Amino acid sequence: MEQTFILTGLGGQGVKLAGEILCYAACKVDGLFTTNYALYGKQKRGGKSDCYVAISDEIITAPVFWQGDYVIAFTTETPESPADKLRPDSVLLMNSSRELTGDMYGTENFYLFDAEKLANEAENPKGINMVIIGVIVGFTDILPEDVVLETIFEKLGAKHPEFNEANEQFKNSKGKYYAAMGRFMAGMEATVGVMQVAVVTLGGFLIMRGEMNYIDLVTFTLYVSTFTAPVRKLVQFMEIFTSGMAGFDRFL
Repeated sequence: MEQTFILTGLGGQGVKLAGEILCYAACKVDGLFTTNYALYGKQKRGGKSDCYVAISDEIITAPVFWQGDYVIAFTTETPESPADKLRPDSVLLMNSSRELTGDMYGTENFYLFDAEKLANEAENPKGINMVIIGVIVGFTDILPEDVVLETIFEKLGAKHPEFNEANEQFKNSKGKYYAAMGRFMAGMEATVGVMQVAVVTLGGFLIMRGEMNYIDLVTFTLYVSTFTAPVRKLVQFMEIFTSGMAGFDRFL
């Protein structure tokens, strides 16, 4: 199935480079075909910059298109509105730190993300376009993540090879962090669920034997909810606290 992407932004944001990396990565995957062309203004920076990418598991016979399955806006300040590039079923991925809604662009398929914030968290404020590539790949699953990462290293790592090891360490540490958080949160939610099931099961058994009434069962169920609510709050606080302390250490 063919999927089309329109990357739109301003000159100097790396729109063309992001589209090229997606195409290079698609060329590495067996059975995929891809096309790429760019449209941009006279200005090297600040002017219109659009990149049109198509990826398909069949030969692409019509590589030119003006409306895409996915429209990825690198900024809200594009000369042309992203809405002009949308079909009724298109998805708009908008990079902005402001609170925006799909109604502003006439679509319900609207997703907002802050690439600048994510790039700063990764200690690479110049890598906003690489973050946007990650958003595209993660949202659509159009390409394997490892192939895209390998392509980025091949195309950009040669310029600054001293950063490759640090980038790989950061990626691995982030992967381990989210894996640990996923296991912990899943374990905690499972424990809470088991506690509630155990209370209801034991309470129902005791009610059948006449050793407990319905009021006691409801009371113990509320006890469980009251006990677990602060645990969830504590977990959320610790996650925010560790991220905040890491950022504070980098600042110092």
